[in-house]
Amino acid sequence: MDEEVVDWEVVESVTRVRYAVIGAGLTGTAAAKHLASRFGSEVCLIGPSEGQHGALGACYDEGRIYRGLDPIEVWATLAQKSIKRYPAIASASGIDFYRECGILVFGVPDEYVRETERVAASMGTDLERFDGAAAIKSRFPMIGVPASSRVVGLYQATGAGHLSPRELVEAQTALGAAAGLARISEEVRRVVKTSTSFSIELEHGRVEATDGVLVCAGAFTSLGGLVPDPPLDIHLAGAQALLCELSPKSTAALADMPCLIYEGETADRCFYLLPPIRYPDGRMFLKIGPSTAFAPTLRSRSEVEAWFKRDSCTPDFIAAARVAIKDLLPGAEVVAARPLLCVTDASPNSHPYVDLLDDAQTWGVCTAGNGWAAKSSEELGSVAARMMANRETHWCRDPDLPKADFVALRKEVKVEPSRRPLCALL
Repeated sequence: MDEEVVDWEVVESVTRVRYAVIGAGLTGTAAAKHLASRFGSEVCLIGPSEGQHGALGACYDEGRIYRGLDPIEVWATLAQKSIKRYPAIASASGIDFYRECGILVFGVPDEYVRETERVAASMGTDLERFDGAAAIKSRFPMIGVPASSRVVGLYQATGAGHLSPRELVEAQTALGAAAGLARISEEVRRVVKTSTSFSIELEHGRVEATDGVLVCAGAFTSLGGLVPDPPLDIHLAGAQALLCELSPKSTAALADMPCLIYEGETADRCFYLLPPIRYPDGRMFLKIGPSTAFAPTLRSRSEVEAWFKRDSCTPDFIAAARVAIKDLLPGAEVVAARPLLCVTDASPNSHPYVDLLDDAQTWGVCTAGNGWAAKSSEELGSVAARMMANRETHWCRDPDLPKADFVALRKEVKVEPSRRPLCALL
């Protein structure tokens, strides 16, 4: 992409647009790009970026797992549609944001593993199955398999690996800019619907959106001021991971490892691991994070903001992560570690929310990533943009993604939770 397109001008003051997208993270930038491809400068993306002092978000990282292996079909479908477009996004933006290295899901054949295999079979996802620890170790000698009477492995070699959320956001915003997307790098205080439009109150000033507002603000979507009542049924939890710097010898030995999702006997023994990745400071870090364990419930904006700003992981998670590294990557020498803190927004049925919340069908939301949205953000944004633009049908018209899978649940609606989600920032 030409340099003059990448270095696009940030709009400091926009008073009137057709569509406003609130939230400049992975789904917000994707949705804004798709809307701008149709409406150009009539679309505005609002929200602070990582470079701004005090900005809080889930994209400030270099490693998230992408793959087509998911235990819920809607997430697997979103992932596969998104991954197919990765090469085009990278080529058009000039930003190589992903690396294909494969993924191995292994451990006890619990519900997560069984459902992952079932969904993969129903969708025709190519994978290799391993029965028993010996078979896994033979194929992946760098990986340790804790003793268990029953161990299986599911390996996806292609269409799987890790991506940089930072660079994907940069790529999507660059493509949006090329289509004419306007940008306001301010925090939104609240959204007010008037008789003819939306009034979006910022830290400094106001934006008027005539045709619709799409809220893609992650954990902050449900904390007040951005969506209409009744409140969304969202569970917020503190997510944590360790970035582990290894010795040069260990880093070299694990350079070709796949991404890992390990299912242990109990929730506090379930982890995901990414191979050593270079971070902006030039250092290489192996990332390890948990599933649903070690994730405290967060009930208010102050608790969410405090968690984002923590400077350490919890001692119980650090201890469990060190044991997991020792068991799953025998011989790996950790010489330093630093925390990575974030917040997940989960729905009772583990489905994403992409829905219109008002009677006029103009106030949209795209949230409830359930810890799985990074890899699927391109298609999530596309679905949300099509929903906003199709005022007559109010949906994306894709038979693979029925509207019923994306309904935003409100707190007075009781829905039984689905299987235990791997609710972490994969």
